[in-house]
Amino acid sequence: MDLDSFFRECDNQVIQEDLSLRSFFDCNGFSVPFIFVSGYNNSSEVSHYLREIYIEGGYDIGYLNLSQNISLASLQIGRMPISEEEFLRIFHSLEKGKGNTCLTSFSFFLFVVLTYFQEKKVPLFVLEVSPSFSFVLGKRVLTIISDFPLNDTKDYLSPLLANVPTLIGGIEEKQKKACLRIGQKKQSPLSFLKGIRSSKYDNPYYRFSYGPYKDLEILSPSIDLLNSSSLAIEAIQLLRFRFPLNENDIRRGLLGEPFPCKLERFHNVLVDDSCNYEGTLSLVKSLQNLKKSGDVYVLFASSRKYNVFSSLSFLSKNAKEVVLTTFLGDEARKEEDYALFSSQFSYQEDWKMALHSFLLYHKNAWILLTGSREFANQARKYLKEILKL
Repeated sequence: MDLDSFFRECDNQVIQEDLSLRSFFDCNGFSVPFIFVSGYNNSSEVSHYLREIYIEGGYDIGYLNLSQNISLASLQIGRMPISEEEFLRIFHSLEKGKGNTCLTSFSFFLFVVLTYFQEKKVPLFVLEVSPSFSFVLGKRVLTIISDFPLNDTKDYLSPLLANVPTLIGGIEEKQKKACLRIGQKKQSPLSFLKGIRSSKYDNPYYRFSYGPYKDLEILSPSIDLLNSSSLAIEAIQLLRFRFPLNENDIRRGLLGEPFPCKLERFHNVLVDDSCNYEGTLSLVKSLQNLKKSGDVYVLFASSRKYNVFSSLSFLSKNAKEVVLTTFLGDEARKEEDYALFSSQFSYQEDWKMALHSFLLYHKNAWILLTGSREFANQARKYLKEILKL
């Protein structure tokens, strides 16, 4: 069985299908509850801190990531993705038991996921999805976390809330973020000190207070992660009677492996994984500050599933030059996919050669690699492992 081809079929079906997870979570004997996390910008960060904190509390928490291209890494318990051998064992077992059915590849993938969670006796899992999904959630959902603006949250989730039997106490806005939660408790104010860099930790960190917890610390150079970690803490507070944790678990979880911030610096090279309108607006604010200390040159590589018009428009106004490129992946935009922009921007097929060219000729400038999360991930790995920046 070719897993790469199977996962590509899953990705295509995720986009095409109007999928109801209720049939999987409620009607097939699966009993594992989950936390639903979605949003435009910080769903991955919220998922990360939820998992880190529950892991520190001794829970074998599961993780299903449907917000990016599906792979073995999309399915994890604790910090470990499922092995290829384990995935194929469950897949072939289910295939044999169900015989010749009309199940799609993505449906089979979900059956593998939930069978794996049940076999490993996972107490709960985090389900992370992109805003493009149309979900009907079943009774296994524990709570919903979203970073949509308030009005968008109501509109987007209104068909979902009708099918969630657990009382959702309200949607409250805080710094244009929203947190859906059980009960009537008011959202705790978030207060923080400026970023701190000291000999206490190898990485820069923030100290902040949220709810009953004072002087929490998080390893990150990015202030944006304070909102994400606070949303994770909010969900943990809601579920504390069913899945109890102590304060030390929360503190250790926040000080775990730092989550890659959206704008990460490697000397004069910056990597950003913004791929939508709001993310690009935030990036442009950073670029406006960077321009004060040097010119900004941009390598832009996006996926076909993203609309790039606004991103390129904003970037071109705030950069000395924008060069279009591509990355490894079936969904990566190629030269023909940028045909509408060919008169405005140049294109280079090999982004690594383009990067080396920028590094050679613009040593004192800022070089930004952006356009998609997939490109950012490949760029980070190359900069760390190959260029040793």
